[in-house]
Amino acid sequence: SDDASGGSGGQRQHERVEANLPGKVFFAGRDHAVTLTDISLGGAGIETETRLPVGSLVDLDIGTAGRFPVVVARSPETGAYGLRFAVAGTEMQQLQDALTKAFPALAVSKAPHPPNLTS
Repeated sequence: SDDASGGSGGQRQHERVEANLPGKVFFAGRDHAVTLTDISLGGAGIETETRLPVGSLVDLDIGTAGRFPVVVARSPETGAYGLRFAVAGTEMQQLQDALTKAFPALAVSKAPHPPNLTS
């Protein structure tokens, strides 16, 4: 069922870092346990037994990185969800700072790679 053209869909502008971390989503008035499967500066992938309607706004709690509003962007398979951070402006900067502190690998991918300067 993998009919993505060219393998690496060109629409994603942020590096993703694999994760396997416990987290929570706050949805319908209470916290639900989730497993964070990957994270990027634009969003996150989670797995949970809770049904999250695509398009709904929930809060994602990533432990050390903090708690952020996200939109449920897609659900490629049962129990798996793609979340997009619903922040802008200065909040986006705070989010990215918190994420790069918690996930140092994200900081590497934020800047374009400098050319190799071999003298």
